[in-house]
Amino acid sequence: LRFVYYNFFQGNQDSEVLIHLAAVNLEESGINWLRHNLPNNYIKFELLCKNEIDNSAVCDVSVKYKTLPMMMKNVNREIVRRGLGQVINYTDNEHIKALHMIPRYNRLVQNLLLSESYADKRGVGKWKRPKLVEAVSGYPSQIVDMVKNSNIFIFLQICYTAGKEGAILLKNLSRHINTLALHIYTVIGKTLNLMSRFYRLFFKQ
Repeated sequence: LRFVYYNFFQGNQDSEVLIHLAAVNLEESGINWLRHNLPNNYIKFELLCKNEIDNSAVCDVSVKYKTLPMMMKNVNREIVRRGLGQVINYTDNEHIKALHMIPRYNRLVQNLLLSESYADKRGVGKWKRPKLVEAVSGYPSQIVDMVKNSNIFIFLQICYTAGKEGAILLKNLSRHINTLALHIYTVIGKTLNLMSRFYRLFFKQ
């Protein structure tokens, strides 16, 4: 981050200072958040150490919003808490050196780790987890083929096919049974009608 400040020793000329948020690796979304939330507010920089590589100031930064003048918010922790950045890993030599030599830096890192754990549990920012549908659709085609060729999937496919064919068979059988029942009912009706006529013709004379 580059901040412009007024240099009293050079008169009206403005100067820039390169600042790193102590112990934080920023995401692009974190940079956008800083651009949106820091301007036109009171910002406090606490210098913890100097980065020997790029000669930047490694700071613990706080901001006081005009809407909440009695409250200071720690920017380093807020960035990590929102998942817009993460704690620098332990492969960074400058980070390891500061951890061992600067107590204030060490305490800040402990607080940042708590904020990172909070962001991870909530699944915000870079820790956001995909929804179930997106996760399944993102599986490699090899896994899909593996599932399709598994014994359980083949068994379920056979059961589905057998059930579908059985349902069609039962539907056709039911149609034939209804037709047969109607035919039998018609034949019985005609037979009873003939018997009734025969009875009246020969036994009632």
